[in-house]
Amino acid sequence: MKYINQSKFTLLSKFVIAASSVAIFSPIASAYVTLGFSPIISQTYDNSREQQILVDNQVQIKTHTTIQQQNITRKNRTQVNTSSVSLKAQKIGLSLAIWEPSGNLSQVIARVSIKSKRENDYLKERFVGDYKYKIKQKAKFVKGLKASDRIVVRLYDLQNRFLGYSEFECLSKNTAVNLILSGKPLEYRVLRTVYGIDANQDGAIDARTTTYDYFTQVSKQGVIFLSGSQTFQANQFQVEGLSKVPATSVYPASFTQGEFALVRQSFITVFSSDLPKVLQVTPGSLVQVTQISDNSSYDISQRD
Repeated sequence: MKYINQSKFTLLSKFVIAASSVAIFSPIASAYVTLGFSPIISQTYDNSREQQILVDNQVQIKTHTTIQQQNITRKNRTQVNTSSVSLKAQKIGLSLAIWEPSGNLSQVIARVSIKSKRENDYLKERFVGDYKYKIKQKAKFVKGLKASDRIVVRLYDLQNRFLGYSEFECLSKNTAVNLILSGKPLEYRVLRTVYGIDANQDGAIDARTTTYDYFTQVSKQGVIFLSGSQTFQANQFQVEGLSKVPATSVYPASFTQGEFALVRQSFITVFSSDLPKVLQVTPGSLVQVTQISDNSSYDISQRD
């Protein structure tokens, strides 16, 4: 009997311990149930949150990358626009003045033509126009010009007698050109060419820039580019405001070296048969002569 009671006591003790455990842990379980999640649900929530953070980070990175790309695109557009402005700013022209210091001539006709530069060659000489100049008068020629193009000028008196020939090169900026005849143009038929950069387009060669200064002499239907002024009276070609007449001619590099050099050739034909007909006849024969007016400007690109 005593043994049975002890067994019951043991069973009763286990029951009490189990009940106590339930009582102790039931608040925690109730709390989880009350909050609506279990430890497994909590772990799932944490994983979802981490995934959301990753997604947010990816969105931020993508947005940042898009903004950077937009900024680069704007910068590139700005650079393109700047380049376009720069190219527009580089468009050049030239001013052409004709002088005769002794005053024996009052007017001349300047026949202007162009040899456009194309890579390593020049296009065929193209007629621009015949222009009647008063001595000391200047005119501007604009558009249709670029650096390294060669401009050709043939000078005639009003009786269409050939007085002189010059050829010069367009510079990287606006070019100021002066052609100077002697007091006896029919006797000497020598022409002095003085030119250089005229960035502010005031018709004068800029100070502290390179000035090209040389002489050409025509004989019959040809011309010679002279090495200097030793063979004639140089003071006939001195003009106030221009540099002193040099003893040795100063040419651009392309005139002294290379395939298209002009200096040191014994004779250059200026009325060859392969020229356009308008360049072979006298001024006014095929095209009307244009009277130059003060501060006038002529569009070379519109000429044939």
